[in-house]
Amino acid sequence: FVDGLQTGPLARCLREPGHHCTLHAFDATTGKMARNHYVLKAMAPLPGWKAPVFKKVSVKEDVPGAPVSTVWFDDRLVPVREELHTPQVRFEVRSTTREEALQPLASIDLFSRFFIPAPRELETLDRSAPLTFELAGTDGVAPTIIETDEQQVHCDGVVCRVTVTPRPIPPSPLCAGEVPAEVAPFLLPGPFVQSDAVEICDFARRAADGGDAATATINLTRAISRHVSVRHLSSVYDSALTVLRSGEGDCTEFALLAAASLRALGCPSRVVNGIVFVSDDGRGHQRFFGAHAWTQFWQDGRWYSMDAAFGHFDATHIALEVHDGSPSSGTSAMLGILSGLKVVSVRTSILPP
Repeated sequence: FVDGLQTGPLARCLREPGHHCTLHAFDATTGKMARNHYVLKAMAPLPGWKAPVFKKVSVKEDVPGAPVSTVWFDDRLVPVREELHTPQVRFEVRSTTREEALQPLASIDLFSRFFIPAPRELETLDRSAPLTFELAGTDGVAPTIIETDEQQVHCDGVVCRVTVTPRPIPPSPLCAGEVPAEVAPFLLPGPFVQSDAVEICDFARRAADGGDAATATINLTRAISRHVSVRHLSSVYDSALTVLRSGEGDCTEFALLAAASLRALGCPSRVVNGIVFVSDDGRGHQRFFGAHAWTQFWQDGRWYSMDAAFGHFDATHIALEVHDGSPSSGTSAMLGILSGLKVVSVRTSILPP
């Protein structure tokens, strides 16, 4: 939180309760500058601290879905505690001693706190056919849901009806079709999608094995699944090249390696963050929607999805944001979106071809 914080301007604008301002600060989760809104709520004591009063400040990053955190600053504008509350979990970051900071980390199952219960069993549904979901916000207001070539959205202020229609990848030449100007940036390499790296180019060519779009993406999905053989949630946001070299990661790393491989082959590609239905995670959690990442690529004038982590894309993948592969909204914003979302109903849907 404190990286890049301009304490001088902050001190000048937060002199009395009610004072507020907007400043830019470095967000370590995205590697970018972020606009933060600060409001001095009170001058108050902090239990367990000797100083008489601290500045209690609410902080909200200017990102859709980002929750509000509370930060206590001392008289030098050094943060000593930060708290962030969601309906599922309470985060606390506090100043401490070196000895305490170096103690072994306790194992926590954070992501399960944000699982969204499925309203019914979905195992018997044909998930290769369209499904329509009713999504609602826990605050009674319809959530903000994006549309994609596979996802149609209709909101009425209270709920959003989201229809996801998986479409088979065509057997045409891979990366066929015109690339419009708004899609062209998704061909470019980036710091997390190093599609110009020799290692990734070689991997992509071997993995795709020269087939048409349908065959090549199946081959690529299988190759990535074999290569990333160690699956865990310890990676914060490893780049595609790091994943290729380590063979480790979670769904985000699978999606980044797929995106980099597709760009190396000449296909515009992007990363999708959203939720997906999980029948059983093998750790005692069953029938829920959990946070997930997958990849979309441009083929024959539209976006198609592929999920290298799950091995297939189906109608239970609900997109919440798309981006170029760089860390986008940050962890806190994504957790904020998930904490305010519930799946009310699921039904099969028949759409015209």
